[in-house]
Amino acid sequence: MGIEFHSLHTFNIIKGKDTLQGEICITNASDIMTRNIVAARTSTTAREVGNKLLIGNFNGLPVVDNNIKLIGIVTVLISSKR
Repeated sequence: MGIEFHSLHTFNIIKGKDTLQGEICITNASDIMTRNIVAARTSTTAREVGNKLLIGNFNGLPVVDNNIKLIGIVTVLISSKR
């Protein structure tokens, strides 16, 4: 899945052979952000992080400390031959 931005106001979301076109009608990141966050802690094992990424179909996972402060992000790099 990918997002192509064509201008400040239009985009395409591509998933496999399907494409969804739309217009951006937002002014702030808070308009599109997720509020129910799935995160990893510094003590979370790599296997647990991998499971969270797979089960949630996420491309990235924030890593937080004991005070729920963001300290990093684990991301997935997906490469494919077309």
